[in-house]
Amino acid sequence: MLTVSRTRTEYVVAATLSVVPSAEVLAIVRFDDPPAQVPDELAAYVVAGLEGTHDWLLTDDVLAFGDPTVPQRFGEWRSTWERTWILDAYSGLSRLSASLVVPGEPKPFERTISDSIDTDAGRILPPDLLAATIDEVGRVNELVLRSELDGFGFIDATPGQRAAGMARTWSPIGGDELLAAHGGVYVHMRSRDGMCVEVLPEDATSVASLSGVDRVELHGDEVLLVGADGRLLLGGEQTHCLAWIVPGATKWRVRRIPHAVVWARTFTGLRESCEYALSIGRPVLLTTRRPFV
Repeated sequence: MLTVSRTRTEYVVAATLSVVPSAEVLAIVRFDDPPAQVPDELAAYVVAGLEGTHDWLLTDDVLAFGDPTVPQRFGEWRSTWERTWILDAYSGLSRLSASLVVPGEPKPFERTISDSIDTDAGRILPPDLLAATIDEVGRVNELVLRSELDGFGFIDATPGQRAAGMARTWSPIGGDELLAAHGGVYVHMRSRDGMCVEVLPEDATSVASLSGVDRVELHGDEVLLVGADGRLLLGGEQTHCLAWIVPGATKWRVRRIPHAVVWARTFTGLRESCEYALSIGRPVLLTTRRPFV
């Protein structure tokens, strides 16, 4: 366990910092027009999007007052007019795109992963760009396959839950990253050590840290971290940013994985969504904004 001195001023500034993990990018292809009416069982929690579009959105009220099955039923309803592929976190895709930029005209992948993805409008790939995007995904995939880097995968190990694949992945491309922070707790991802957690105690005299975290267990208002340096037990507000990383999980693990596995979901999802959209002559919408108000 490492202990480092901190001044009171540094603690106050650090304790107020809040960083939410970057949202996943969604690739959405609309194959039909949305219906003009909302099903009765969803009507209390669904509102219209932009005027005249009938792009129905789920209100935040459902999280506090609605039946837990409402989001799932809303997603099933939306699937009657659109298909969705879940890619990797926007921050990771931005870091990958930036690493590929060379002087001169950017290639299709760098143009695809633009800042507009993380806005309300999202990034629309029109049908005439889809073939080039598919080819570009193949090129970038080959570059990743030749890389000797390792990444990290987050595995949902919640008892009684069978979750296929990785809940989240992280690539060291672009350097270390502050993944989440809240209440004086910092969760870093580092290429050498993986997940590292720093905690500033209330006395503001030191910071405790745990490197190489490979297991996280949430028990009510407490969270247990197990890593290469030992264990760390946090409680209360200190648990919040850990719960944000793998939403809904009460236990998860962090494992070193091949770099190609880190990006498998993105490359597969981008290719499949573009191929599908191309086959029906529709665009692909890339967005981090899930259909919530």
